[in-house]
Amino acid sequence: MVEALIISVLGSFIYDHTDFFTTANKQVNQGYKWEWNYKDRNLNVPAISLKSETGSEKVIWVLEK
Repeated sequence: MVEALIISVLGSFIYDHTDFFTTANKQVNQGYKWEWNYKDRNLNVPAISLKSETGSEKVIWVLEK
C-alpha cells in the first residue's frame, strides 16, 4: 500500500515537471553542468522553484556551461 502511494506521488511529480526534465537532459547532453547558484528564477526556463511568501521564486541548482 505504501509503495503504491510513493509510486503515485513520484509519477505525478515527474508528469507535472516533464518540461523541466526534458530541458535538463538536453542541456546536460550539450555539456552543461549542475552548479549551486541561489538566484531568482528565469521565467523563460523550466524550473522547479522555491516560492516565498511574497510570491518571488528562487532556484538553487542551475545548469551552466
